[in-house]
Amino acid sequence: MSGGRTKVAGTMKLVGFLFTIASLVFAGILLARHGGDLAARWNELRAAGWQPRPGWLLAALGVAIGNLFLLGGAWVLLVRALGGEIGYLEGMRAWTWTNLGRYLPGRVWQISALTIYLREKKRIGGIGLGSSLLLQVQMLAVGGGIAFAVFGLRLAEGRVALIAGAAVFALVGLVAALRPSIVGGLTRHVSGWMGEPWQGEDPERRALWSSAAAVTASWFAYGFGLWLLWRGAGADGGPDVWFWTGAFAAAYLVGYVALFAPAGLIVREASLTGLLVGFGGVAAAPAAGIAIASRLWAIASELCAAALAWALPGQPDARTDGKRVDDDPYMDETRTR
Repeated sequence: MSGGRTKVAGTMKLVGFLFTIASLVFAGILLARHGGDLAARWNELRAAGWQPRPGWLLAALGVAIGNLFLLGGAWVLLVRALGGEIGYLEGMRAWTWTNLGRYLPGRVWQISALTIYLREKKRIGGIGLGSSLLLQVQMLAVGGGIAFAVFGLRLAEGRVALIAGAAVFALVGLVAALRPSIVGGLTRHVSGWMGEPWQGEDPERRALWSSAAAVTASWFAYGFGLWLLWRGAGADGGPDVWFWTGAFAAAYLVGYVALFAPAGLIVREASLTGLLVGFGGVAAAPAAGIAIASRLWAIASELCAAALAWALPGQPDARTDGKRVDDDPYMDETRTR
């Protein structure tokens, strides 16, 4: 049995190494591509008044990095709320590392990687899957509500059915993500459907509200960071933080449903540009420039957050890493199959 576990551990290390290399390669390609696009537009942007301000740009990067730690903390909270045990530092390392998989083609890489990680390290793959999906639901529901609050009435142009449908969709998603019985039932069913044995429990209402509050704060952090980025590009005036928050949320949602685009690539930038031009009073060149810069900002913050999480001093939570596998009911169940 120990030989089998050693072989699995070796395979997981190889898979993790290949995942990391592929993620970094794709992120590097995107950085080079968007950096080239921004450089090609630079003369036009300078004519529009752009003059970089390093202090503002560093502040925008700091806000984005802190926001990723906020979201990673929300995921750790949900893992614990569903009955799993994981330390904050270990959780942040796992979450920021797998977050780089967003730039691989497909939508399943981070969720799959977190599920596999918790299955192999903690024997709680079902909780890993459920917590990751729950965080996505909260992100989409809260982001949809914010986007609707900023742009819904203007985009719908008086079409009552569309307004009502969007509002109901966001409300239902948020209510479902905040009810312990619904969350517990759905995570059990989804985990079973995906072949992951369920080892968890129904979460406490307080934990769900806390994670939803963190997700809400993260959307406003995105908006504030974009506003800082706009100022860092040298632009004066323009949309306020509330507008930037709604614009980023709306562009994120459009990019999310574009399943063919990794991390909403191009789709998100095009949507953000259209909103800035159509509703923010921003000229086409600066709007396209800040949309491209926002992608560079996002990739840079994700790379920095992953590096910082691994550079932080400390060891993973020994209470869970030191758990004997032979005493694990998950392994007992596996042996009987």
